[in-house]
Amino acid sequence: MFTALVGMSGLEREYIRDRTLESHASDGRRGKTIGGAGATDESMPSSALHLRETK
Repeated sequence: MFTALVGMSGLEREYIRDRTLESHASDGRRGKTIGGAGATDESMPSSALHLRETK
C-alpha cells in the first residue's frame, strides 16, 4: 500500500512540475518575466547599489 502511495505522489510531483514549466514557457512567449519587479527607470539600479554600499 505504501509503495502505491509513493508512486502516486511521484507522478503528482512530475505533473505539477510539467505544468509549472509549461506556464513559465507560455509566460515567456507572451513577454512576461518571472521573478520580482523590474526596475522602472534607469536610476533605480544605481540607487539600489548605492544604498547597498552604504549599509
